[in-house]
This record gives sequence, structure tokens and C-alpha cells, in this order.
Amino acid sequence: MKLAIYSSIEGGHFWELTRTDETGPLMITLISDYIQKRIDDGAFVKTNAKIAARLFVDAVFMHIADKSTAITGPPLTFPDEKVVETLIDIFLGGLKKK
Repeated sequence: MKLAIYSSIEGGHFWELTRTDETGPLMITLISDYIQKRIDDGAFVKTNAKIAARLFVDAVFMHIADKSTAITGPPLTFPDEKVVETLIDIFLGGLKKK
């Protein structure tokens, strides 16, 4: 979290993903565009792609913050890769058409 903030301030690589353009932060725009494409392809349920992208990014950042500060209780004892895989499975599982 500190690295992301510092990098954003200094204009580092992370800044490239979090910088804003006319539609919002680039990272969220990239994810939103992907979700919208999958909706248009018929693979995902119809939903607001911008909100879905923002909630996904928020979940990732919440995990990072919680890992450092134990906001919701003791930190998870699983590797970050497992946490991210689980988040993606849950998130995409909720978007996929049944």
C-alpha cells in the first residue's frame, strides 16, 4: 500500500496503472473494458462494468491493507497467489452466465 502511494506520487510504474484519464483510473478502465467486452460477447451477465471493475480493484487493495493492518482480524495464512486465485474465482464465478 505504501509502495503504491509512494510510486503514484513519484510517477513510477504503478502510477501508470493508477493514473487517471477522462474515464477514471487506467487500471479500472482496463479491467472495466475487459468486463464490458465479455458482457458484449455474452460470456458475462449484464452488469455495470465500471462498478464491477472498481469493486474488484477495491477487493485487491483491501486484501493488501488488511494483510498489513489486520483490519478484519488476523491475517490470512495463505500465500497471496492463493488469495488472488480465490478472489478471481469468486468474482468471475459471479459474472459468468449460467
